[in-house]
Amino acid sequence: MRLARLSAIGIAVSGLAASLWPRSGEEPVTVFVSGNLAGTLTPCGCTKPMAGGLLRRATAIRAYRTARTVVLDTGGFVVGHLRQDELKAETIAEGLAAMGINAIHLTSQEIALGEGNVLTLNRLAGDAFLGEAPSELSIPRHRVCGPFLVGGAHETDALPAAQALVDAAREQGLWPALLLHAPLGVAENLARELPALRLVVYRSSGEPPLRAHSVGRTWLTTPGDQGRSLVLLRYRGDAPPEYRVLPLGPEYAADPTLTAIYGVYQERVREERLLEAVPRTASEAFSGNERCGSCHQQAMDVWKKSPHARALATLEKDTHDWDPDCVGCHVVGLDKRGGFRSRAETPHLTDVGCESCHGAGERHSLRPYQVKMPKVGQTPCLTCHTTQTSPHFDFHKMWPTLEHK
Repeated sequence: MRLARLSAIGIAVSGLAASLWPRSGEEPVTVFVSGNLAGTLTPCGCTKPMAGGLLRRATAIRAYRTARTVVLDTGGFVVGHLRQDELKAETIAEGLAAMGINAIHLTSQEIALGEGNVLTLNRLAGDAFLGEAPSELSIPRHRVCGPFLVGGAHETDALPAAQALVDAAREQGLWPALLLHAPLGVAENLARELPALRLVVYRSSGEPPLRAHSVGRTWLTTPGDQGRSLVLLRYRGDAPPEYRVLPLGPEYAADPTLTAIYGVYQERVREERLLEAVPRTASEAFSGNERCGSCHQQAMDVWKKSPHARALATLEKDTHDWDPDCVGCHVVGLDKRGGFRSRAETPHLTDVGCESCHGAGERHSLRPYQVKMPKVGQTPCLTCHTTQTSPHFDFHKMWPTLEHK
């Protein structure tokens, strides 16, 4: 009985919304799906070719925008709640507004930043947030976006939230689209339970699938993570939508407006001296590269010829040398009390040095025969050369170019 009732709702919604959808020969409805940035404003400069970033996303949206366009974001701006996370979230919200965002799912990641920050983010984003929120925030549950009524849901409230969206969409003669903070399996179950849903955007890691996926007439998609791709759906009437994944590679130039917004973020990071506020833990004292080289000359010669010896300079060239997200992988011991502070204060700890891999070596330098340094393998490399920053990194191929004794 329940499924029969839901199928009837689907037919009613389809009929009511038909006049809102483009007929043959009319301008299609273009839907962009993005989100789940997790604090990645721009791709790491170590990644070749670099992929993703707000600056490129804006260029791609502008290139494919049509007269009838809907821009949706799944939220998940940041993963932490430190001061830099707040600045990132504000930059993302302002950037999305500049892209013409229509709806953003308010997730627990934004709520964790606090009520005041959520209100600020919503204002910067043009009041585009939607979804379940503390009552004092006055965030709407649904938002009309072209022919869609868009709502948000988390895994814990997925079915009732989706049902409420379907009911509201039927009353307004719109097609329900759900931004779901949950994996594909939950999205598929919802599509089977509520066949009136027309679009469900779910959460996933990695890249979006290259082929569209549907359950009945419900289309399921995901933007992936880290903002590396943008998903485009183009609807023409009641036919299955055109589906494209747009990897945001170097072919998309940085958008000037977003570049300016990102520049303000960089300046705020610098002005607030966030590099000095990096949490630090206790450690043994560091000696610096030159002292290591006084005994290990062959290793020092290899190091001086490697990109590691110029690691900090690459950040200075791109004005990222004040960004805690970047600096830690370009110097020695940023997260240690005796580690890098600045080029002026701790010049001996600039760049990726011996102690970046082998650990603090002051005691070894004073008593080399009594205090031995540990032998290390690929583990220290993988702390910085991750799948996001160095997707093609292969330790066994790289090690012969850096091997030393």
